[in-house]
Amino acid sequence: MAHLHLHFVHHRPRFLDVRMALPAKALAGIEGLDVAEGGGLDLSAFPGEPKLIVHQRHMPWEDPDRLAPLRRTIQRGWVHVLEFDDHPDLVAAVNRTRMRPEHWEYLAAFHAIQTSTEPLADLFRRHNPEVAVFPNAAFALPAPERKAARRVFFGALNRTAAGVEAARALGPLAKARADVEFVVVADREVFEALGAANATFSPALDYQAYLDLLRTCEIALSPLGDSAYEACKSDLKFIEAAANGAVTIASPTVYAATIRDGVTGLIARAPEDWPRLLQRLLDDAALRQRLAGAAHDYVRGERLFARQVPERVAWYRSLWDRRLELTEAIGQRVPTMRARFDELRAA
Repeated sequence: MAHLHLHFVHHRPRFLDVRMALPAKALAGIEGLDVAEGGGLDLSAFPGEPKLIVHQRHMPWEDPDRLAPLRRTIQRGWVHVLEFDDHPDLVAAVNRTRMRPEHWEYLAAFHAIQTSTEPLADLFRRHNPEVAVFPNAAFALPAPERKAARRVFFGALNRTAAGVEAARALGPLAKARADVEFVVVADREVFEALGAANATFSPALDYQAYLDLLRTCEIALSPLGDSAYEACKSDLKFIEAAANGAVTIASPTVYAATIRDGVTGLIARAPEDWPRLLQRLLDDAALRQRLAGAAHDYVRGERLFARQVPERVAWYRSLWDRRLELTEAIGQRVPTMRARFDELRAA
């Protein structure tokens, strides 16, 4: 079987390790794949050989000629895939803009899209039917260990409203439990809402430092709102906590579909549940150990990245095998791309 050349392009690499950098590293060890990362791609490389570019959450918001680079990659024989693992409207808001028709057209101009959840896949299929779902996964599974201190972890981006609501509900308990340290990463509003002297704050960390800090904690909190946008998020925070030996208390949005309440974690369905469930875990070491062990077993059995490698590689190869059909489909979806393809064929 011919080597497949995979090139991962990190347009905004921070905080997206689990979708790009770590998969690239893991796939680099697979026989039959030639994996590279970063910019500086020579589009004329590997003539006639299977080759594919994965673009990480790329959206040239204000570029009127945003389709030109995609046309060039197709002209040189590359298949291109867009990796997008959040709701585009939320990503647009973070970039202080909004999704417009030309942005949705940009998504349609890729051969395929890969994402992390079925709700996102359903959204993307309205614009591009070639969508694959690769759930977020753990890349390492440290052996369970006894935690030296009682520490409660909160670490997430763009979940402030739900995080603040949970923190306010937890404030009285946090102040009453001087024996417990609350560790907040990245979201200062959540830290301030907690209002406890026994809470510490860290700015956003690189991914390995984030996991190292999480591993020192017994309990992880994962609040998430119930909007349509947040329902598209993944259960990654639970997977990270479970892989690193922490018990998760989470909102029902997203997490209730993965966590078995009372078996692999706990679900907080109302604001008053956060302090009640946390108190329960703090007071019951046996429960903490049982839930942490079951969650760790779940990740080992179902959510390690290695389990999805065969499906992922097979999909990438199928995209190459179907490249002419997929390129024709781009022209059907995006007429301006089709006109350019016609020019290329006539040249």
